[in-house]
Amino acid sequence: MKKIIFLLLLLASHQWLIAQGIGIGTAAPNPSAQLDITSTTKGMLVPRMTTVQRTAIATPAIGLLVFDNTTNSFWFFIGSAWTEMGSSINTGWGLTGNSGTIDGVSFIGTTSNVPLSFRQNNIGIGRLDAGKNNVFLGDLAGGGFETVNNTMIGDHAGFSHFGVGIGNNTFIGSQAGYSNTTATENTYVGSGAGYTNTLATGNTMLGNDAGNKNTAGNNTFIGHNAGTLNTTGTDNVFMGKEAGLNNTTAAGNTFIGKFAGKLNTIGAGNTANGSNALYNNSSGFANTANGFQSLYSNTTGDRNTAIGYFALHDNTIANYNTAVGYFSLSNNTTGENNTGYGYQTLFSNTTGSQNSANGARALYANSTGNGNTANGFQALLNNTTGNNNTATGLNSLTLNSTGNSNTAFGAFSLISNTTGYNNTAHGAGALYFNTTGFSNSAMGSSALTNNTTGDGNTAVGFEALKANSTGNYNTATGFHALLKNLAGANNTANGMGALNSNTGGNSNTGLGNGALENNTTGNNNTAVGASALGNITTGSNNIGIGYNAEVPSSSGSNQVRVGNAAILYAGVQIFWSVTSDRRKKSAIKTLPLGLEFINQLNPVSYYRLSDKNKKTEYGFIAQELEETLNKFGAANNAMITKDDAGMYSVRYNDLIAPMVKAIQEQQAIIENNQKQIDELKTAIIKLTSNTNHGSANIYPQRR
Repeated sequence: MKKIIFLLLLLASHQWLIAQGIGIGTAAPNPSAQLDITSTTKGMLVPRMTTVQRTAIATPAIGLLVFDNTTNSFWFFIGSAWTEMGSSINTGWGLTGNSGTIDGVSFIGTTSNVPLSFRQNNIGIGRLDAGKNNVFLGDLAGGGFETVNNTMIGDHAGFSHFGVGIGNNTFIGSQAGYSNTTATENTYVGSGAGYTNTLATGNTMLGNDAGNKNTAGNNTFIGHNAGTLNTTGTDNVFMGKEAGLNNTTAAGNTFIGKFAGKLNTIGAGNTANGSNALYNNSSGFANTANGFQSLYSNTTGDRNTAIGYFALHDNTIANYNTAVGYFSLSNNTTGENNTGYGYQTLFSNTTGSQNSANGARALYANSTGNGNTANGFQALLNNTTGNNNTATGLNSLTLNSTGNSNTAFGAFSLISNTTGYNNTAHGAGALYFNTTGFSNSAMGSSALTNNTTGDGNTAVGFEALKANSTGNYNTATGFHALLKNLAGANNTANGMGALNSNTGGNSNTGLGNGALENNTTGNNNTAVGASALGNITTGSNNIGIGYNAEVPSSSGSNQVRVGNAAILYAGVQIFWSVTSDRRKKSAIKTLPLGLEFINQLNPVSYYRLSDKNKKTEYGFIAQELEETLNKFGAANNAMITKDDAGMYSVRYNDLIAPMVKAIQEQQAIIENNQKQIDELKTAIIKLTSNTNHGSANIYPQRR
């Protein structure tokens, strides 16, 4: 009976325990707990085992709890895997790190479509909003965060931002984009970058305080303090420490490099690439500077282009200059419309304008000279104040200082010219040694190469007038024309080797290859035709026309020859007129040569050996004529000429006078004979009349 009562009491107690929960160490278990263990001196032990034993449990129930001796941590089974308490799969994350996380399963965040916010001291320091594509990290970053597609990271980055619609802003850095309200499509990276901008769009600013004061749009500022003071200037690109620092309202500038365009304020449309490029520019516009300190000093100068280290460094207010190369136009201050391409081109130019230099050190020393053009290494190197010179070629016009209006084309052409002016040299070494000579023209390698002070010479052809030094107003056209002329003046040579040997002869004209080629000091000679007067050396006032037309004497003067020994015909439309003025003659005497002289001449017929057709000609043999003249005491005559080779010539027109004299003498004889005949006839008539007096005249009367 007692046992039955005990069982009934135990059953009743069990039902009570089930209804109330089990309490161990407490008489009042928590009604929400099935088991409530209370103690202040002891803990609760769960099953303890190794990792191998834990993982060997067959078909563990969800929620099964054990203590792993291997990892010294609690593990529970979640249905698919054992999970260590404190791992990422748990809703609670450890403060000292978590293990057992599963990629794609473990995460920090929400499972509802609500932005994830972070706070410190109950002040917002971060907000991740997948719905609006916003990322805000930093103390009060993102401000009102109403727009979408924004990234703002940093203390107070985008603090003032609010509005609706699309933002597309990226602010990274303390107070980056601080004042931005409704502006969109801006990128600010750096402390204070884009701080002041409120409404402007399309800006990119990277660097501490980059674009700090900017309120305008479409600017790109990259670098510490780049574009810091820009307010309303748009479409600017500043890259580099303090690049475009002072730019305020100017637009369309591109400054790349440390301090590039630093002092620019209102100058627009400038491009500077290089440290300190366009550093001092204030209001100058449309300038381009590429290179360290290029256009460094420019303030108000416009439309200048400088490319290279120190290019146009000192330019201040001058316009329209172009300098490309190391130190090109470095010292230019106010000179305008200059162009320099190459190392140190127009290096010393200060106020000279309209100069063009292309080639290392071209127009290097030019300071105030205007209108010069130099193409080639050291072309017009030493020119200082000379104007309107053109030099093209290595070292052309290198020593020119003050000479004006010279043109040199070719290596070393006019290299020695200093003050000579109005010279033109075309060809390597042309007018090489000219110093002060002026108005010379040389075209061809080494043409007029030795000319120093000679003026007004023209040489065209290789080494034409090469040796000329002081001769003036000579013209040589052709290879080696007037090659050896030194001081001869007023000569004209046209043709290869024409007047080749002339040294001091003056006023000679040689037209044709080799014309007057052996003349040295002869003057006033004219030769037309290849090798014409080629035998003349010192003779003067000779004329030779035709190929190889040679006068009898090489040293003689006042000779004329038309054609060479092969000529078979010479003709003119009318007769030649020979000068015969009394005023041009002296020692006029009655001609002693007459009928007797003519009667002793021996007229012959012949043909010339050079005549292939062997046509008969009529004339005299010069040697026979000479003999007859000598016989009559006329050895000193101009009728017979013998050249340097001993060949004879006859001046046939000189025979006219003896022939006339012979005719006159013969006429006197005829008239005298006629008189005698008439007298005889009269005597005969009288005699007959007396003999036959009264009888009929046996002779008929003359009618």
